Amino acid sequence: MTFNDGNEVYRAFMNKLAQCNVDEYVDLPMIAVMGDTSSGKSSLLSMISMVELPSNDKLTTRCPIRLQMRKSESKSATVKVIWKDLPEGSYVDFVPKEVTEANWDDLTSFISEAQTHIVTKQ
Repeated sequence: MTFNDGNEVYRAFMNKLAQCNVDEYVDLPMIAVMGDTSSGKSSLLSMISMVELPSNDKLTTRCPIRLQMRKSESKSATVKVIWKDLPEGSYVDFVPKEVTEANWDDLTSFISEAQTHIVTKQ
């Protein structure tokens, strides 16, 4: 087993724990970024993840975001809205957006669409 294989096993295990709502009983490892309005939270996450997050006074601070990252030969992402109280796959009228290297420049706008969806459904 290589180092990366071990990371994938760990990531799959963490995902399974989260799906089973273990995070209600045990604190799972995460990074949380908090601060005043316009203090650079999105910029910090963008620098760490190398994903340009939308920066909008009305949306950014009101919408939690979860980035799951893994080392890969190519860039790819899925932008989706998951409601904690609904089972996986319940996207509440938001169709998940697939992003590849070919449309990577659309990632920020897809995240912004998801944030808008969250704000309008609350």
